Amino acid sequence: LLLPNGQIACSAWREKLRPEDQLHCSRMIKLSLMATFNLVKHYIYYMRIAVNEDNGADNALHFANIALVQLFSPPDNALLQLSHTTVPTCQATQEVRVINIKDIISVVGMIPHSPRLPSGEVGEHFFMLERPNLDVSHFIQVGQADDEVDDSNTE
Repeated sequence: LLLPNGQIACSAWREKLRPEDQLHCSRMIKLSLMATFNLVKHYIYYMRIAVNEDNGADNALHFANIALVQLFSPPDNALLQLSHTTVPTCQATQEVRVINIKDIISVVGMIPHSPRLPSGEVGEHFFMLERPNLDVSHFIQVGQADDEVDDSNTE
């Protein structure tokens, strides 16, 4: 799946068909579902389904692009505050959800680690690693040439 920022998100279904030495591991994604923090999901499978329109007009169908994802827990708030929001650490869960593909922001890395949390808990966690400057990538369309960018404000 090609994202608006130019990244390619792969599904776990497709990645599991590859030999172990050729894995891309680009199936961890960041979503825009929460106002306070964007939860990170494990991207399992994406599909396009036909959905009935609710406007009552002749049973019209439209296609919806969706993804089946496995959730990570919300980040530990105490560690997030202590690290000034630089170390979002989560745990893997078994919860599965269907989401709209347009809610996907970017591909992220989820690095396994075992920190001692401020609560004293030690366990299997994952911290999110993002590619720098992707938050500004939505201002330019994928494939837009440098000469197409508006340079009218430069001297």
